[in-house]
Amino acid sequence: MVAVVMLITGCGGGSAEPTREEAPASPPVATATSIPIGMTGITWTTAVDPSTREPLDSVQQFPNDAPVIIAAVGIEDVPAGAVLTATWTIDGVAVPAATMTVTSGSTLATGWATFQLTREAGHLFPLGELSVTVSAEDGASVSGSVEIVVPGG
Repeated sequence: MVAVVMLITGCGGGSAEPTREEAPASPPVATATSIPIGMTGITWTTAVDPSTREPLDSVQQFPNDAPVIIAAVGIEDVPAGAVLTATWTIDGVAVPAATMTVTSGSTLATGWATFQLTREAGHLFPLGELSVTVSAEDGASVSGSVEIVVPGG
């Protein structure tokens, strides 16, 4: 199978008051990692809106002949340059070739990150429980699983 990645197109502490001998401290500067990225649960979908990346449906399972499997994650407070990584397993066995990493091109208040597996012509997705964990560099993560089944089964 071929993995295709798509991504949707601070707290500071104060200092004590300065004494007459000290110069006032500069205010703290927020950094890209000062606010944790918010992530909702995984929405499994067959399609997303091309401009917002929002899921167009929600499914509980995929047939093994589905053309794509998409995991969509609602995200918020994403700074420019933030990195999200999706790692996949099938029935608990890691699928390292499917690991996907995306980088946010701009600051984003809210939106969607999507991670897509595309089935190659003439092949089927393996049957079983497909799981994904999406994690951010700041330690935030979300996981979800979906069943891949025989069509009509």
